[in-house]
Amino acid sequence: MASAHRYQEWVFDLVRPYLGERILEVGSGIGTMTSWLVRHAPTVATDIDPSLLERLSEAAGEWSTRPIGPHVFDIANEMRDQEWLAGIDTVVSFNVLEHIPDDLAAVRGMLAVLRESGGAGPRRLVIFVPAHQWAYGTVDQTFEHCRRYSKRSMTALIAAAQIGPSRMRLRYFNTFGLPGWMVLGQVLRKPTFGPGSVNAMERVVPIFRRLDPVLHGRHDLPLGQSLLCVVEVGYNN
Repeated sequence: MASAHRYQEWVFDLVRPYLGERILEVGSGIGTMTSWLVRHAPTVATDIDPSLLERLSEAAGEWSTRPIGPHVFDIANEMRDQEWLAGIDTVVSFNVLEHIPDDLAAVRGMLAVLRESGGAGPRRLVIFVPAHQWAYGTVDQTFEHCRRYSKRSMTALIAAAQIGPSRMRLRYFNTFGLPGWMVLGQVLRKPTFGPGSVNAMERVVPIFRRLDPVLHGRHDLPLGQSLLCVVEVGYNN
């Protein structure tokens, strides 16, 4: 997916309205989405795997704006008193939570950063994950996904974190990618997808982008390849 620039931009434009002035990215990997985040605001890049962060650092050498760090960081288990977490007002994760066995501990860790960082302005948790457990297949297994999410399961997860006053937004994303994922993982039982699938998706992204706001914005269609969850912490209605 590192070469899927149209898709990356589509996802970034989806979350951009919720990004603040100092971002913590959990699970930056090789920097696929980090390269977009740093264009918006100072971004602290973290991952649990040092080897991935080495590759991110190499790639970031060619970016006009570089991330802070990157830092090796386990959001579910580590202490959160690192000075580089000061001032964080947005915590984001792209396709990370589904890999973590104890996703509740991870969510609590991300929310703790927002509570303790002293970030100014709205403090938001932005989570982007695969949608619908019934779409789970061999590709999910290859990518070591523990689960996929629905609005109901994500709502229950956030509620279990007991975050206090908050406001949550949920929407599905990319309905048209869902059938292809299920064909690969449940019908053909492929272990993964190749460059051909990525290139085909890149060609149709402009069409999908025009239709997605109608399906998920105007009509709130309860289907999608992915799910976006935004939690605004400390919000009182």
